[in-house]
Order: sequence, then C-alpha cells, then structure tokens
Amino acid sequence: MKVKVLRPFRNKYSKKIHKKGEVLNISKKRYEEIIKSPHKDLIKKIKSR
Repeated sequence: MKVKVLRPFRNKYSKKIHKKGEVLNISKKRYEEIIKSPHKDLIKKIKSR
C-alpha cells in the first residue's frame, strides 16, 4: 500500500527518518498500526489507479 508522509517521523522498527512528502510502500498491517495510534496524522493513503 502506498502512503504519503504528512509530517516527518522516525520509523520505530527500522529507525529510519521519513521526510514530509516522501512516498512509502508499507503493509496494510503497518498502515493500520499507524492510523490507530495517536500519531495517525503522520501518513495519508494514496489511491491506487
């Protein structure tokens, strides 16, 4: 699943810093984990064609 980073953050698993505007490929499970957290405004799902 593709998502766009809305606010810079550090991935708690890989420790990589993701910058605003970056496009990531993440699993649906990881997407749900972020969206259900207090930090749900970090990413936005990109609609696939």
